[in-house]
Amino acid sequence: MIDLIVSWIFIAAAIILIVWAAWIYQREKVFIKNGRFCKKHQFVVECLEISELTKISYHYHAVVGFVAIWELVDSQGNKLVIDGRAKDVWQIMSELQHFLPEFTLENFDSAFASGDIVDTLEIWQQQ
Repeated sequence: MIDLIVSWIFIAAAIILIVWAAWIYQREKVFIKNGRFCKKHQFVVECLEISELTKISYHYHAVVGFVAIWELVDSQGNKLVIDGRAKDVWQIMSELQHFLPEFTLENFDSAFASGDIVDTLEIWQQQ
């Protein structure tokens, strides 16, 4: 009987560990809603007004693997940092082309092509 109880406790602990690990490693998701650029990660939603954005940067390094983040800054200095692997990030960045003057993914592609192994690309800044 004790062996059965120990087995059930072990199975329950394993399930809890798997669920916890899945929750920790959950990717960020980005979306645009009501004129706001939003990031959702682990049930927390952070947003910036698109009309208030003043700068978009892309930071990356490709020394060991490839790690990248997008950084959006608004007029009050608030920052929204987004993992380069976030769900839908490229689709949403493409949609930003409709909201922000002079922001294009073509500018990003050319800046990225001329970048180094470690770099910060100032993709867009409000004039």
